[in-house]
Amino acid sequence: MKKFLLKLLTVVLVATSALFIGTACDKNSYSEGLAYALNYDGTSYIVYGRGSCTDTKIVIPETYEDKPVVEIGVDAFSSDSTITEVVIPNTVKAINSNAFYNCVNLKSVTIPSSVEYIDKYVFYNCDSLTSIVIPNSVESIGENTLADCDKLKTLTIGNSVESVGLYAFYNCPIEVASVPTYALGRLDEKTLKTLTITCGDAISSYALADFENLTSVTILDSVKTIGSYAFSECKKLSTIKLPTTIESIGQYAFDNCDSLINITLPDSLQTISSYAFSDCDSLINITLPDSLQTISSYAFSDCDSLTSIDIPDKVTNLGSN
Repeated sequence: MKKFLLKLLTVVLVATSALFIGTACDKNSYSEGLAYALNYDGTSYIVYGRGSCTDTKIVIPETYEDKPVVEIGVDAFSSDSTITEVVIPNTVKAINSNAFYNCVNLKSVTIPSSVEYIDKYVFYNCDSLTSIVIPNSVESIGENTLADCDKLKTLTIGNSVESVGLYAFYNCPIEVASVPTYALGRLDEKTLKTLTITCGDAISSYALADFENLTSVTILDSVKTIGSYAFSECKKLSTIKLPTTIESIGQYAFDNCDSLINITLPDSLQTISSYAFSDCDSLINITLPDSLQTISSYAFSDCDSLTSIDIPDKVTNLGSN
């Protein structure tokens, strides 16, 4: 009996140990068999392909042969239809051109805060991607990076991006975006509904003019200027939150925003240019701040629902009508 109990206890301990070992391995498992190339300086590696790896979820390790993995190479996983998920380690600084080009079944990608550069065509035609977060560390996004990702609905871009290449998001039906001002000109005017502008000094002229389905905009602190025609003809725009850093609103900036009902202008605002809110037919209430100094001609012309407006005492330049 004692021998039987001892054997049973041994089996239980072995099974329990195996369970914990399996859990630990699963938690820290990386894709094995990936192909690597030693960098020119001999201090780090580039992952340049699938190699003998058969995983559908590609988890790139932080190191290979005791050296950091710092890049994903050109065409590394291009046209690999078996990949469904990619996890990139926080040692990688660059994702080179065509790295995941035409990976049509890629549904999820984790980009760490170590990445500084995303080259052209990296995620081109990744038809199964529905959302992507590009971290604050990224400074440059190449041309056609996410073009033709025809299920991409949500886009987040960090605050450090200084350049976004042509057609970076071409033919992407993005509905919700959180981006710096540098990326505004790359968004689709027909699909975008909700926008958060995270940083930048100015919203350029015509940046979001004629965005026909845009309903809500939030502009975070840092933006000082809204350019001419910036939101002109955004007929479904009903909600806009302006930052406490805004100083001037350009000509026709919100012209013909038919759904705009209420707007509060922050205490930092000094200038409202000509026709800035003209033809906002539904506008019934606008609060002008004490900081305001200039209201140019026809700033609120043909706002049929706006019956009265209080002009602050500091306004010294007041245009006609």
